[in-house]
Amino acid sequence: MKAAALLAGALAALVACWVFANLQGGFLPWFLFGTVAVLALYEGLTAWLPLRRVTVARRLSARRLSSGQPLTVQITVQRGIPWPLAWWRAADQLPAAWDGRATGAQQITLPLWGRTWTFTYRISHLPRGVYTLPGVLLEAGDLLGLLSRTRTCSCHEEIIVYPQVVPVRGWMGHRPEERGLQQATRRRSEESSNVIGVRDYAPGDRLSRVHWPATARRGVLQAKEFELHVTGQLAFLPDLSRRSFHRTDPSVFELEMVIAASLMKYAADARRPFTALFHRTGLTSLGPGADDALLFRCLFELALARPDGGVDFPTTLRRVAQEIPVGATLVVISPDIGREAAVAADLARRRVQMEWFVPLAGPALSHAQREGLAALAAARVDLHLIRTPEQLSDLRAGGVEHVAPV
Repeated sequence: MKAAALLAGALAALVACWVFANLQGGFLPWFLFGTVAVLALYEGLTAWLPLRRVTVARRLSARRLSSGQPLTVQITVQRGIPWPLAWWRAADQLPAAWDGRATGAQQITLPLWGRTWTFTYRISHLPRGVYTLPGVLLEAGDLLGLLSRTRTCSCHEEIIVYPQVVPVRGWMGHRPEERGLQQATRRRSEESSNVIGVRDYAPGDRLSRVHWPATARRGVLQAKEFELHVTGQLAFLPDLSRRSFHRTDPSVFELEMVIAASLMKYAADARRPFTALFHRTGLTSLGPGADDALLFRCLFELALARPDGGVDFPTTLRRVAQEIPVGATLVVISPDIGREAAVAADLARRRVQMEWFVPLAGPALSHAQREGLAALAAARVDLHLIRTPEQLSDLRAGGVEHVAPV
């Protein structure tokens, strides 16, 4: 019952009992008046005292976690005015994504004269994301169940749940010294650099770049590859397009985030310079670098990431391929292996090296997926089919057939 209505009713009853006692006289009317007076006083004090000068503190076991880890929360309620004749309920305000994961986030107690009330609860298997715990809802009421008052105590806490990171083994992320670039280059400054290898001649190369001995041996025009182009930089491009995921299981996007986070962690541990690109309403680029600060910025972006980008992924791929540094390796993480994506990859592959990690939900591939894989393989894109995070611990260079059967 609302406190104002209850107190108004109690006051009206008190006045009525007083008038009745004065008119009727005798023990019973005055006893009734005394009883109503005591109840009205009790309800008035219960409505006013319990939630005054109350402070709430929240203590977290961690503020930075990985997906799937548990979180322990301790709530401490400090009462300034201990009123023993009231019950208390405390409920932590949790994000909707945590529904069904919290155990004991709401507690009821009768603190009596105690000034401090502490309880602990646990959230299991936290989902990836960035969350805010806004406050704790307190409720106090009388022992008769007639009145209750509520108050929200603000104690904001931000919790970042990064994607799960698993060990990556057997993946090198092709370096330029392993394979020559395939684009035509006209800069004369290259000719003062050391020749580190040869590659297929690309239309637009100057004749001075032709490596005649290698051409004679192979019977196909070969171009010199200069040391100036050598770079170990990786450019990670996770797919955030709404179109790529609108018909897939939500677990596919979560698997993509695990793949992206694990590969970035691998690059940072190996001190390989890398860039991360996120295309939502605009293209966000982080890096290049190879330090922990860049890694955690990227992990934060992955924690925030949602499959809600309005631009289809093939368009993003075409744009990114024109902006990353010459000689870098573009590492794509996307389940979109349709024909449009294959055409975009073919165009991008003429300028940069490319590796494609494909998160999948089930063991079987559709006919369209098989056609897309064939088109990507024809474009000389190294493919890795990933169905579980554990597969990242057993990668081997070479292509899709070495990682997961088609």
